[in-house]
Formats: sequence, C-alpha cells, structure tokens
Amino acid sequence: CDYLYPVLRLVARIVCLPLMAALGAADTGTAVGEAGEAPPECRARAEPGSAFGRPVGLSDPLSTAFMPSAAANGRAVLIAWQETVRGGSRVAYAVAVDGCVAEVRYVDDELPSPRRPSVAATSSGWVLAYEAQKPPRPVVRSVHLDLEGRVVSAPETISAPGAVASRVRVAARGDDVVYAWTDVVGHHVARRGPVETLPPTAVGERLKSAGLVNFPRLAIDDRGTILLAYRDGGPERTDFEIRLVTKDVGGPFSRPANLSRSRGLMSDDVALAMEADGRLRLVWVEQDAQRPDTFEVVHATYTGVGSVAEPTRFATLGQASFKPSVVAGLATVWQVGTVRSGELWFADGPGQPVRILRDTVGGMTALAEDADGDLHLAFVDLSDPPRLRYAWRRAPAGGDTAVAPSGSGAASRP
Repeated sequence: CDYLYPVLRLVARIVCLPLMAALGAADTGTAVGEAGEAPPECRARAEPGSAFGRPVGLSDPLSTAFMPSAAANGRAVLIAWQETVRGGSRVAYAVAVDGCVAEVRYVDDELPSPRRPSVAATSSGWVLAYEAQKPPRPVVRSVHLDLEGRVVSAPETISAPGAVASRVRVAARGDDVVYAWTDVVGHHVARRGPVETLPPTAVGERLKSAGLVNFPRLAIDDRGTILLAYRDGGPERTDFEIRLVTKDVGGPFSRPANLSRSRGLMSDDVALAMEADGRLRLVWVEQDAQRPDTFEVVHATYTGVGSVAEPTRFATLGQASFKPSVVAGLATVWQVGTVRSGELWFADGPGQPVRILRDTVGGMTALAEDADGDLHLAFVDLSDPPRLRYAWRRAPAGGDTAVAPSGSGAASRP
C-alpha cells in the first residue's frame, strides 16, 4: 500500500483536475489558466457580488482543508489554511487582489506537520504563524512574507524550548508583532519588533478549565496595548464566560475581566476586531436562555478604559450558531447548523443578518477587509472532502471608508 498510494494519487490528479476544468471548474469558479477569463498571474478569479459572489476553491481537491485565517494589507489579502496529507498536515496560503488569486504555496519547514495557521499584516507584507511538531510536543513557528507572498525569513520557533505550545494566534501593527498560544493549562505571549521585545511569557492566572478550546484570541491597539480574549470557567459547561486580559507596553498583565456576564449560560467562540479609534469589537456565541439547545451570536465593544458595552445579539435565529469572524465596523460572518452541515450568515454591522452563499455547506470562516472596504471571506465548504473556498464582496457604492494605516491589518467602516 505504501507504494500504491502515491500512484493512485497521481492518477487521480491527472484524471480529476482536467475534468474539473473541462466542466467549467464548477468547484473553483473560473478555471485555472482558462484563456480570456483569468489573467496569467491568476490561479483562479472570484467575481464579487452584492452579498459575496460565487466562491472559488483554493485547496487541494484531494485533501481535507480547514482552519482558515485571513488578513488584508492595502488591497491585497493573504489567505492561509491547513490541509491534511498522508502522514500529517501542511499549511497552504495564497494572495488575492480584487478576486484574482495567485498561486497556492506551502510552508516549507524542516519540522513536520505544520498546522493551524494564523496571519496578520505587517508594514511590508504579512507574518504567518503556525504550529509544528518538534517531537514529542508541538511548538509555535513563524515566517514573514512579502506582499507577493514570497518568504523573506526562514521559519523560526517562537515558543519556549521544550514547552508545549498550540493554537497560536498572531496580531501586528506595522513591524510590532505579538504571538499568543496555549499550553493547555494556561496562555503565553511573545512580542517582536520596535515596541517591545517580550520572550515567551505566561499570561497571569492559569485556566480554570484546561483544554485546547480555551485558546487565546489577540489584538493590539494604537497605544501598543495587548488585548487577549478567551473563554474559561467551570466546572459545568454553562459556567464558561468570555474573559479579557490586557497588557500595556512595559507593564504586567491585568486580571481577567468577565465580558459576557452570562451566568448559567455558556459563552464560546470569541472573535476580535480592532477599530481605528481604539475600540475593540468582540463577537461570540451564547446559549439562549429561552431555548438552551440553541446558541445566538452576540457582540460587544470594549472601550480600552476598562468598560465594555452590554452584549447585544444580532438576531434570534433559533438555531445553533458558532465560529463567528468579525472585522472593523462589525461586519460579521458565522456558521449556523451543525459541525458537519451548516449555513453561512452575514451581518453588515449591528443590523439584521442574512444568509449568504446558499449553494455551499458553510463551515469555519475567516474574514478580512481591504483598504477599499471590500470584504474577503475564506471558508470551509463541508463537502466531501471539506474544501477551502474564497468569496468577496465589494464595498457598497458611495460608502465612506476610514482606511487604517498599511500594516494595521484592518480598514474600519462606519
């Protein structure tokens, strides 16, 4: 079987990929290299729509893809994801501009099984963080890319030698780069760049509930303050709350603040977005008090002076909502349904959400906003096998956009 598997995989590629192109690349929008429709530099082209256009497939059709991450720098967006391969996993990534997706590249690391990528925009391109195996434990690794997606620095280990490090998240402002991850029982951060050099450092208190699902989410404000949100609680699942710790430059970590304040109701799946004015947007899913078997998406705003607005739900869908993604301006996408069969819903700010991309089976999402205010969505289509797809939406005509500085990773919308 060890000899037969590569042969069968090669045959499948030779037979299946030309067939997909011949059928009009129903799985990928515009066929790769199709004359007259996509320029030569485009691997695939996605057309915009009023509420996201027809998506294109980016991942290897013979691999399972998940864990997407996306970040915009100017008008370009970097999309990264994990693919399963025989014997492990790999991290794939591609740059898209105005729906034109360049070639897919793969992280080249001497350590095996790169996975769970996280990306952020820098002053000259992007930083791509991920987890790799340094037997017998996972470590956090990082590479820097230019605006074309080319590697400009070799992979380096960010986490402490010999320590477990998993579920990394990265945030950046210019060349100020912050990493955060979990060792299952607590959180750690490291910082590189002109603002502050911080070696791998434990974040305050240990988790009350140990586990990978309590990994940290990360943001940096315009003063250089690190904001780190996560879920924690216990011993019952309904005791989980969304908590936030902060760290000023040169200072210690604050004590955790309870932002969800939903005693007796489970809060989970928090996502963050930083506004140009320094406010932090948070969205998460919360158990419905009237229908405890359902979860709704709620949002709140942290002002940076120790206060947070009362959490507000987008709408009552009466279904299981989870895994939201958010950008500045509170544009939010999330999944409704089950882990294996879902719909994608979109709210353009605090208004009424709508279902999008009805011809797909929506899964994990990653959302980014470019300097023109266009939204770029990477999501897992839960077909068999799950594929990574990309769709985009032009900013509404006549809408004002307040563009954040290059490398801040976001443009804020009213």
